[in-house]
Amino acid sequence: MKLSIIIISFNSLQLLRECLRSLFAEPVDFDSEVIVVDNASSDGSTDMVRAEFPQVQLLENSENVGFAAANNIGAGRARGQLLLLLNSDAQLTMGAVKELVAFMERQPAAGVSGPRLTYPDGAWQPNGLAFPTFWSWLAEVSGLTSQSSPKRLVPTPVDVVSGACMMVRRAAWEALGGFDDGFFFYWEDYDLCRRIWAHGWEVWYCPQAHIVHLAGGSSTLVRSMTRDAASESTLRYFRKHHSRCVLLAVLAVLVLREIMRMGQGMVSRRKTPRHNPFAQLLSRFAAVQRLEAPHPKRGQGE
Repeated sequence: MKLSIIIISFNSLQLLRECLRSLFAEPVDFDSEVIVVDNASSDGSTDMVRAEFPQVQLLENSENVGFAAANNIGAGRARGQLLLLLNSDAQLTMGAVKELVAFMERQPAAGVSGPRLTYPDGAWQPNGLAFPTFWSWLAEVSGLTSQSSPKRLVPTPVDVVSGACMMVRRAAWEALGGFDDGFFFYWEDYDLCRRIWAHGWEVWYCPQAHIVHLAGGSSTLVRSMTRDAASESTLRYFRKHHSRCVLLAVLAVLVLREIMRMGQGMVSRRKTPRHNPFAQLLSRFAAVQRLEAPHPKRGQGE
């Protein structure tokens, strides 16, 4: 089989419906399959898939195992030579899938490729990014800069493409063992692309393929968990790919950010969070300290 398309769902019924509609709006002339992995949704998403898209393979997890682990589950069931990992808040435009498949066939060294992303209003969305250093990450989280990328018009090798939509060659996926499922949410795409480059494959940005991405549409329904997941994944990423000194600096920034948030909450008289954010951060820091830190060849730096 040529292609397996894997979509992760968690309480995003309408977004998932629109994603699947866009997917089936254009038939492809090669063998393919669509797999939806549901992370224990409670909004009727699985019933909708069964009723409206019976051709889809539906895998139902008994709990929310996270984005990376759910993709690994879907890939384990997939039969395609190529894997298209697609967010439920993404919508395909005509020809996008065919273009990505054709590009991967023309570029055998590519382990991963990603399309041009736009917002629903047509504005370009950053993709084809550079690996972050501590300083570039700090500038972004402090609001001094925002994530950006050049508006490339031709296929270009890049450090990383967004996990909102990425096509992965099965041979590369299996060689790396897929996503690191220690990333519950966020940063798993950066980590995968780091390892792709380190193992001799390439990552390419392919702007001829176009995807509309709501950018956060999936996560707006799970806001209570996204901040904690983002902090944990941030620590895990910098532990794996940077020095311990950098990791300590990242932890300090995250702690300072929590102090500022708590201060803002007191001023606005918001309720104190039920959990202790500092204890959680320190617990995650202790956990990631036990990781072995590989040193990829591309993008290494402070």
